[in-house]
Amino acid sequence: MKTIKIKASDGKDYTLGYTRRTVKQMSQAGFNIEDVTAKPLIGVPQLFAGAFLQYHRGIRQELTDAIWEELTNKENLLLALIEMYQEPIDSLLEEPKDDAKNATWEVVG
Repeated sequence: MKTIKIKASDGKDYTLGYTRRTVKQMSQAGFNIEDVTAKPLIGVPQLFAGAFLQYHRGIRQELTDAIWEELTNKENLLLALIEMYQEPIDSLLEEPKDDAKNATWEVVG
């Protein structure tokens, strides 16, 4: 999975990323990826704050908002966040690598 590294103006380094667990947690908290375009004032901050969950759990919304405000090239950052958010979802449907050891299934009846 891809990550984003941020060096904030406070001198701290932050690593952003998403996993199946963090994407699930965001969804359970009411996040909807469609809100990024339909309701950007709600969706964009939620998407950005959610990217901190994997490595910086417990970070305050005020801090993620402040970091967002000081970042440049936000449009490309937003595109990267959307792509990264989608990766754990896509991985859910990936086929396993080792066919010899895979479980099988069939429709009966």
